[in-house]
Amino acid sequence: MLKKTAIIVLLIFILGTTFVLALPTDRGLGQKVCWAGHLFADRARNWVDPHPVPALPDAVPETGSAVAGASRVPVLMYHAVIPAAENPDPNNGSIINLETFEQHMAHLHDEGYYAASLEELELYVHGIIGLPEKTVVITFDDGYENNYTHAYPVLERYGLRASLFVIGTFIREDGERPKPGMPVYLSKGQMEEMSSVFDYHSHTHNLHRKEEKYCAKPIPATDDPEVLAADIAVMKSLGFDTPYFAYPYGYFTHDMVGTLIENGYRMAFTTREGFVQPGDHPMYLPRIGLRSDSDLSEALQ
Repeated sequence: MLKKTAIIVLLIFILGTTFVLALPTDRGLGQKVCWAGHLFADRARNWVDPHPVPALPDAVPETGSAVAGASRVPVLMYHAVIPAAENPDPNNGSIINLETFEQHMAHLHDEGYYAASLEELELYVHGIIGLPEKTVVITFDDGYENNYTHAYPVLERYGLRASLFVIGTFIREDGERPKPGMPVYLSKGQMEEMSSVFDYHSHTHNLHRKEEKYCAKPIPATDDPEVLAADIAVMKSLGFDTPYFAYPYGYFTHDMVGTLIENGYRMAFTTREGFVQPGDHPMYLPRIGLRSDSDLSEALQ
């Protein structure tokens, strides 16, 4: 029965793909229908050939937080941290005012939250350890210099740790001037100085950008498995050889996930809203995005 169902779904996938490719690629209804067909085809492939849960290494890392309690864990997602008076775009959801960020970290500290590492979260997802009822994981994407100038001192003050998913090509050499017209990103020296608070993982080397592919729609450059595999090799050569990954723009496909698993990644984060629970597939973990108008106490409920 299962084999028959898989064949039916595969036929639907083939027919759907043929239909999609025959559609006009203007930016109106045709594009929307085309894109919906592409997404359907990708989901069908995942249903027919679901990716296995990546196995943990034989040597499980030691942890001091094997405490039962948390039925779910919020993974907080931040990007740039800028004082309100200097915020160039208050409506940009990827920028949080420093004042709000400090309130968030003070709340976590005052309420006794435990900031777990990604290693601990991975063990928690696999059901190997429990975590305290009040547990969070703090993550940052992209690697802006303001993470050093503004976020780092706050985290250090409150004794909280965080994980930073960096874009490799934007990391500056010490003393290198920022590129004109570009956001200012971290330098290697700044990253080293922050290593007591931050650990570093991949947000790709040079694929955090969009290109027009399916249906004349700009999508992340990670969509091509061969390109992604080559990018992974570059990141590993730069020392970012960890099993944790954040999808650029939160975008992922069946082929992307397969490529990540084949290259040793065991846990990856989306931008979908939600909490992480034991038994979740570790390659599709949700996060909670925070903005300047976010009430953290409500977000944690």
